[in-house]
Amino acid sequence: MTMPREAEMKNSSSPGSNLSPWEEWVISKARQDRLRMEQKVREEASLKEAKMQQEKEQERRKITVEKKITEWLQMKRDQEKVEKQLRMNKALEEKHYKEQKKRETEEKAQKRYMEWLQKKNQEAMEKKQKEKEETVRRDLEARERKQRSEEEFKKWLMSVKHKPRPAANTSSSRRKMAGLIINAAVLRQKPFVTAKDGGESELTCKQDGSDDWMYWYRRSADRASLGLLFFSRSEFVDTEKRVADERLSARRDGKQFFYLRAKGLKADDTAVYFCASSIGTVFDV
Repeated sequence: MTMPREAEMKNSSSPGSNLSPWEEWVISKARQDRLRMEQKVREEASLKEAKMQQEKEQERRKITVEKKITEWLQMKRDQEKVEKQLRMNKALEEKHYKEQKKRETEEKAQKRYMEWLQKKNQEAMEKKQKEKEETVRRDLEARERKQRSEEEFKKWLMSVKHKPRPAANTSSSRRKMAGLIINAAVLRQKPFVTAKDGGESELTCKQDGSDDWMYWYRRSADRASLGLLFFSRSEFVDTEKRVADERLSARRDGKQFFYLRAKGLKADDTAVYFCASSIGTVFDV
């Protein structure tokens, strides 16, 4: 491209021109410089254009990458949002399921408790009714036993009143021990028992036989009265209605033993106490 310019410059400096060789060289040099400058400008313009194209391409790529990143981020956010919603839904479902199971468990427990409570109340009512019936039955039996005892005692008392007394020296199974007369029974007690004022004492009666009936009597020191204190049939013990002394008590141990106990003793308690072991007992007093 330079060569044509030089040829043109050579052609312009023909032998018929009026320029000196120096002038021709200067002109030729200027032309070359101008050509090099134009070439440089064109190259710079080409480089600038290429650079602009490169920058545009880089900007386009950058925009594309940023767009892809933005789309990816948006997709991730949407995906995380969906996953979060799914987790929340799952947690709510599990919570509702647990609450439902808890309610069902509580309802079952409440139902079992009510059934158990109803059963216990029913058992308590039945037990109470049985106890009431048993108490009524026992009271009825006690009244019947007491009534029979009183009737038999009355019969015995009537028979004793009309029964003739044996001679004082006749031999019989009765023994007189310091004022204690026992028929078909042996009194396991000292003939005379003493105690301090306010003290207590117990008399023991043991029969030789196996009579169901045993009795305790008391004759006052002046022998003015004879009264029945307690009577017993087997292990059942009752007291004469006319005796209302809480200081006296009696207990039966099997068929053989019948105990009389007194507490808070006073001088007025001095008396002869008798023990009998059968309805047909007769006292020589």
